[in-house]
Amino acid sequence: MQKALDRECDVLELKCIGLFNGPVVVVVHPGPNSPVVYSKLRTKRQRSLIVGLATGDVGARKQLSGRKVDKKKAVASVERQLKRRVA
Repeated sequence: MQKALDRECDVLELKCIGLFNGPVVVVVHPGPNSPVVYSKLRTKRQRSLIVGLATGDVGARKQLSGRKVDKKKAVASVERQLKRRVA
């Protein structure tokens, strides 16, 4: 999955954000808005949807809505880590 994402966007590996129910946690950073975090992406289909999301597929966002992480603490941790990495 990382090779496919590398072709479409920037991939950063972040430190743990307190989500232990993954094997994969993906963060989509849509510009000035806060990042969108997805967790529990276990199937090939879900991983291909992430690649679709990175390429701008609107349908992928709808299909992944159940995997979106709403924990404010986790999202805030991702925001801080992204600011440190990008700056």
